[in-house]
Amino acid sequence: MSSRITIEKPSLEESLEAFKLGISNKRTIIAVGECRIDYFGRGHSELDYGDRVVMIKSDGALMIHRPFGLEPVNWQPPGSMYRVYIESGSLIVEAYRRSPEEKIIMTFKRILFLTSLSLRDDASFRLYTSEEIMKKAFIKRPEIVEKGLRVVSEEKKIKSGLVDCLCVDLNGRIVVLEFKRNRAGVDAVEQLSNYVQELRAGGSEVRGVLVAPSLTKEAYDKLKSLKLEFKRLSVEKCIEVLESMRGVSKISDFIS
Repeated sequence: MSSRITIEKPSLEESLEAFKLGISNKRTIIAVGECRIDYFGRGHSELDYGDRVVMIKSDGALMIHRPFGLEPVNWQPPGSMYRVYIESGSLIVEAYRRSPEEKIIMTFKRILFLTSLSLRDDASFRLYTSEEIMKKAFIKRPEIVEKGLRVVSEEKKIKSGLVDCLCVDLNGRIVVLEFKRNRAGVDAVEQLSNYVQELRAGGSEVRGVLVAPSLTKEAYDKLKSLKLEFKRLSVEKCIEVLESMRGVSKISDFIS
C-alpha cells in the first residue's frame, strides 16, 4: 500500500475510500472542500456551507480551518473516533469524543483536493529564552562579541553559580561572559564579579565581560571600579545572526 494518496477533485466514492483507509491506517489526512459543520456537545454550533480545510492527524486530532484567520473554527483532540459514509449525495465525516461527549459532523457537497500521508516527526521541540538566543548566536559566531574569542564551555558550573560562557581570547586569557537580555544593573555586575574572583583565585588571568543591550549608570560605574568589561549586544542582533545562518528571510522582506 502506498504511503501517499493524493487526489484532485475526487468523486464521493473515491473520497470515502481515501478517508477510511487513512483513518484506519493512522495517516494524516488533509481535505479541502465545500462542507457544512455541525457541533453537538457541551453546546451546539452550526456553520453553513463554505470552502474549508479539514485535517485529521495520525493521532486522531481534528482541525477545521476557514480560508482566513489563525484559529480553527472547530476541532477535536487526539484520540477522537471517526465514522465516514455517503448519504443523500453528500460525504459525511463524523468525529466523536467520549469524555466529555462531543460530536462534529462535516457534510461535504464536494471535495476539491484530498491527500492521505504517512508522516514521521520524532524531533524534540525547544523554546529558547531571550538570553539563550544570545548565547546560541554567540557560540555560532563569537565575533559578534569580540574577534578571536574561542568558546571553551557553555553553562559552566562553579561554586558561585553557572557561568554562561567560558572562553579564551587571542592572548590566551580566560574570559567569563555573562549575558543579559535587557539593560543590565548592579546585580548583574556583582554576579559576574563573583565568577571572575572565584576563577582568579586559581591563579589564572581572567577577564569578565558583561554582554547586554545597555547598562544602568550604576552598573557602568561598578564595572569600571571592578575592572570588568561591557560589550553591547541585543537580542534582535542575535536573531539576525541565527536567521542569516539558516538562510531565513528577514521580516521586512515579507509582503503583508
